[in-house]
Amino acid sequence: MKTFDEQINSFLVDKFLVNEADISDDARFLVELEFDLEEIVQFIREVQTKFQVNIPLYDIKHVLTIGGMKKYIKQKLEIHNYDYNN
Repeated sequence: MKTFDEQINSFLVDKFLVNEADISDDARFLVELEFDLEEIVQFIREVQTKFQVNIPLYDIKHVLTIGGMKKYIKQKLEIHNYDYNN
């Protein structure tokens, strides 16, 4: 069973072809991962669907890094230190 963080990392590798070596909590989508705005929008839509969360436009500033995205979704889902299997 994958942890929540492992699921996000796998999602980036499998769906968005991110090199696993480039994944870190500090990695910024626009800079280190070189996503363009269209890819960011697509990623946010995919995350909303996969984890059944809503990310309103005014919260986008919280999801500009992989770590920020993980923290934001965990807070939305109230995940702390246990596995999320979806």
